Amino acid sequence: MNLRFLETLVTVADTGGFTPAAAASNRTLSAVSMQMKMLERDLDAELFDRTRRPPSLTPLGRRVADQARDVLKAQARLVEICRGEDALAGDFAIGFVLTASVRLLPRFLKTARASFPEASFQVATGLSQNLIADVASGRLDAAVVTGTLALLQEYYLALNGVFMRAATAKGLLISTTLEAGLADGPDFI
Repeated sequence: MNLRFLETLVTVADTGGFTPAAAASNRTLSAVSMQMKMLERDLDAELFDRTRRPPSLTPLGRRVADQARDVLKAQARLVEICRGEDALAGDFAIGFVLTASVRLLPRFLKTARASFPEASFQVATGLSQNLIADVASGRLDAAVVTGTLALLQEYYLALNGVFMRAATAKGLLISTTLEAGLADGPDFI
């Protein structure tokens, strides 16, 4: 069973339907629907009454959603235990280019609160060039910026190797230097 399916089930239960769950999780309606069908198949259970529009949770579906919350909390605790001393903690200032903030910021903050309870994030928005300068000066710890690879390389060189890491919904960063084509350089989305 896929934990993402359980996350989606809880989101459907919390938001009241597939459409609001899709919006809340930045997924398409069809992706939410397919995940719920796969979860029903995995559990061999009918979690939704699809004779009504929109589909609604059955009594069994509500019980499964409640249990899924417990499973997801237990999973988060296991991850926290395994992190040990390497857990992300402290205050962080993160910048987002405005277009990225609209799409990525809500999910980032939700995931960051759940995944990094000892960390707090202050968010700033601005233009890529200003955010990069703020990272270089230390006013920001990280930034999600847009631009061509050439522009980002130029700023990387100008910043004397200051590493800029992008915040994603599942953690801090996640594109390798080699994928970006920069040996010993910054990570970019």
